[in-house]
Amino acid sequence: LQLVEASGKRAPFALPAPDSPDLGEALRKNLEKVYRARNLVAIANGFEKERYRGDSAVDVEVEVLRHKNEQDRGGEVLPCPPGGWVFQSGDLISFRIHNKSESLPVNVTLLMVGADYQIEPFYPQRDEVGVSLRPGKSLDTPRGRISKKPPFGNESLVVIAVPETNPPADFSALAQDGLVQARSADGGKNLQSPLGRLLESAMFRSGSTRGLDRVVADQQGMRVLRWQTEPAK
Repeated sequence: LQLVEASGKRAPFALPAPDSPDLGEALRKNLEKVYRARNLVAIANGFEKERYRGDSAVDVEVEVLRHKNEQDRGGEVLPCPPGGWVFQSGDLISFRIHNKSESLPVNVTLLMVGADYQIEPFYPQRDEVGVSLRPGKSLDTPRGRISKKPPFGNESLVVIAVPETNPPADFSALAQDGLVQARSADGGKNLQSPLGRLLESAMFRSGSTRGLDRVVADQQGMRVLRWQTEPAK
């Protein structure tokens, strides 16, 4: 048995045999993984639409940088081509975040949504603390390499920007791997901002928040970038 996306844009995912007692639980876990990843990207899309109204207090822009090799620290800005970015396994990329907010310093979190619906913190990494980004300033993230291992296909980067807090807001509990442990370890305190409660409600079906409240949209920021990965030719 295989779990196949109807669009055919992702590789199929293996399931236990039809007569396996583990089939039901494996199917449930896989579908929940799809559900959470898609909802995270959908919420980011909602913030993208609100951003174009132009009256949000938090405004960030994101650029993609490609590096020729390990010695290339600065990289070059890679504008999005008409058909979208396509990266091959082994490509070395990073991201430049610009805080275009008029007056608010912000904390930013970058979450990578893989072709297999895995959600992983890209910046800051687990157990790291990100820096505060002042208005008009920019931040270059550490570099990451496109994996040489499948699955390949559609990937997304979700950028979360919230007003500066001490300690900084921590959205690593949204990661798919170790999700239960991450949420139980802090009692959910990492997600108690309005945006955190919205994400928790949408991804974990908890709480009562149903949509993108205008107040939340005006005081938080999210961006989403998408690209395609493929094996090196």
